Amino acid sequence: PGYVSPLLRAEHQLARARLTAADGDPGADEELAAAVAAVRRAGSPWHLGHVLIDHAAHLYRRGWPEEAATALSEAAAIAERLGARPLGRRARLPVRR
Repeated sequence: PGYVSPLLRAEHQLARARLTAADGDPGADEELAAAVAAVRRAGSPWHLGHVLIDHAAHLYRRGWPEEAATALSEAAAIAERLGARPLGRRARLPVRR
């Protein structure tokens, strides 16, 4: 195929992880954590903030509110650093179950 950017690869990994989570597969925990790591390595803080919020929602649904709060806190800090108000608002919304 041709060149596929690291961010696009990470987004693909994230999409697969979301589908796995939606199916209730227990492997979704590892897949989502790997997707967060891939987006982090891709070097796009804005994308990372959104992925952290999605991961926080998953963590909360799985019964890990402390870990969810940590992910949301990091997303809020990224939003503040970038001056990305919509991202910051999303990080402060109640986590969707």
